[in-house]
Formats: sequence, C-alpha cells, structure tokens
Amino acid sequence: MLRRISVLCLLLYSAAIVKAQDQLDKSLLMDYLQEQQYDLVIRYMEETVKPSHVNGLAILANAYLQNGQPADAEKTYQLVLEKDSNHIAARQQLGNIARAKQQYTQAVVHYSKLVELRPDKAIYYRQLASAAFNITGLQDTAFALMKTSYRLNQKDPAVVLFLAEEYIDRK
Repeated sequence: MLRRISVLCLLLYSAAIVKAQDQLDKSLLMDYLQEQQYDLVIRYMEETVKPSHVNGLAILANAYLQNGQPADAEKTYQLVLEKDSNHIAARQQLGNIARAKQQYTQAVVHYSKLVELRPDKAIYYRQLASAAFNITGLQDTAFALMKTSYRLNQKDPAVVLFLAEEYIDRK
C-alpha cells in the first residue's frame, strides 16, 4: 500500500514538470491520491492531461491500475512508451502486468530494459530473473541474474530464498 502511494507520489512529482498550459491542479490531484480515490484521479486526468504529456499519462495509467482496470492501464502505459521508451515506471508496471498474466516473455522484455537503464538496481535483476525462470530453457540465466541481484543487495529475502532453493536443487 505504501509502495503504491510512493509510486503515485513519485509520478505526481514528475508531473510537477508540467508546462503551464496543462493546468494540473496538483493539490487536488494529491488529495485524490492520498485518499485513494482513483476513480476521481482517472476522471480528472482524462479531462486534463494532454496525450503528449508523458508523466500525466503515467499518472493516469497508474490510477487505472490502482482502480482495478489493468487493460486500460496497459494501454495507457503503452502510450507512455511510445513517447518515452525509457520511462521507468511504465516499463516496471508493464512488466508486472505481463507477469501477472503469465506472459513471461513480454515481462522479460520490459525487465531487461530496466536492467539496461538501471544496472545498479538489484530489484530489476530479481524481477527479470523471476520472469526468466518461468521460460523453458532460461533457468540457468535466471539463476545468474539472481546471483547478480544478491551481489547488489544481500538483504533481499526473496533473492536469498530463491538462491538457497536453487543451490539445494542443484546438489
């Protein structure tokens, strides 16, 4: 829950870069987000955000996702990537959506791009490894990716558990 609000706040902060003509009422939007009134965020953003505004589209996509509308979120995140193929939040959420739909090959595409963009972030290696592990023939690659994640963050219990189970299975 806190992570979702943090992501939304980060996106809202990114929207602070909005040009004056976009006329976003940031305090109203923040109130909606803090109260988790995602339907109001959606309505407001659909009426306000311009199709060319990447961060506004990302906020709208995240609101769709939080409001239980993953198809709309996915479509809107795709629009974000059309404008900015390196948009971190869009890549992250599209990878998560693909993984939830068990579309692991598509998830790998998004997570691989995150690793390319942020090679120092253990979480991206972990997510890439988790998706790759579910694709036939990529289990060794997944294992190597998890070891990289562990090297970057040795305190992640999910990584430690994965590696321990793999080491036991391989012995």
